[in-house]
Amino acid sequence: MLTSARDWLRTKLSAGLWFPWLQAAIRFLYTKFCLSYRFKTWLADGRDPPPGASELFLAVVLALGVIWFSIIDAALHPLLRAAGFRVLGVGIVLYVVTDLFLFSLHWTFVDTGRLHAIRRSLAGFLLNLIEIALYFSIAFSLLACPAPSTKHWTLLYDNLRAVFTLQLAIDAKEAPTCYLLAHYEVIVAATLLIIVIASLVGEVVRKEKDQSERPTSGAA
Repeated sequence: MLTSARDWLRTKLSAGLWFPWLQAAIRFLYTKFCLSYRFKTWLADGRDPPPGASELFLAVVLALGVIWFSIIDAALHPLLRAAGFRVLGVGIVLYVVTDLFLFSLHWTFVDTGRLHAIRRSLAGFLLNLIEIALYFSIAFSLLACPAPSTKHWTLLYDNLRAVFTLQLAIDAKEAPTCYLLAHYEVIVAATLLIIVIASLVGEVVRKEKDQSERPTSGAA
């Protein structure tokens, strides 16, 4: 009986217990709902996407974020200041950030490919961190989270500091929605920072391994 149970467990656990289900869930969410994946798939047209595909997508998202954040407190039409449009704006921000979060999870737990250009990838990851701070600044502005005396670009600086130091940009005295959003910002930033650190460590280990495998020259 125990031998049969052991053999059955060994067979069932050969691929893992919960990790394959986690990978399947991340893969499904990433391929079905991520705009960045859809864009790269469309551009690739059945082939490998060009390296510049991710850079173009990131540049467009950053440019739209900068424009949006620059005019968010401008004297716009009163209709655009209505609560419904502000909620819609927060929804768009959450979609953009969650798209990046799913990409990070997919890259960490599912993707088996190697980085083709470590410098390009690290530059992209650093810009992604700026993207997180920028879009969360937009969300906090839409929800009126910061104090009225907080200057526009000071809010962006506070979010950049929160992203790179993994500290909350909003304290517990603010509205619960703002406080929860600040926690989500730290979670997304932490996931991306882990990728940056892992990429650097992996590149260093790979170089050290390559150097150790090189034959030493000398007189025979």
